[in-house]
Amino acid sequence: MYQLWVENEYGQRGIVASNEDYSELVKRAKAEVNEENMGNPLTEDEKKKNFTSYFAEICEQNGQIVENAFYAGKKAQSHIGCLIKKGSFEEFNLDDKDISLRFYIGSIRRDKTGMDIDDYWAMTPKGELITKISDQNLVGKTFYFIRKMRG
Repeated sequence: MYQLWVENEYGQRGIVASNEDYSELVKRAKAEVNEENMGNPLTEDEKKKNFTSYFAEICEQNGQIVENAFYAGKKAQSHIGCLIKKGSFEEFNLDDKDISLRFYIGSIRRDKTGMDIDDYWAMTPKGELITKISDQNLVGKTFYFIRKMRG
């Protein structure tokens, strides 16, 4: 069983949802982030610059998202990632590895069918993709993460 957690800018945490399938929690996290960042009257550019929440995704060196891995928050001042391989579960310290992350901040539908969708990722004020959880542009933001329940 997995849990989707949220931590706000004040460090307060709460459980948003639980599910046996962590991929369902990824969808839920993205829906929550999308509503928070894109569900307002700002222009598209303002929404991208003024995001208030994010969901971290672990990437390969080529920028592709690792589908069976997720960001699991902090433990004892370290950022933890989790990897699921053939039913086994492995935690690793993101601070110790040369791992890139992308920080999902929302999506915009380009047509009425919903087939043409642009995903947005957190960027620095200079327009550079944020790839590290320690980036100062993420400080003070609400973030979502997934944890495996113990037991």
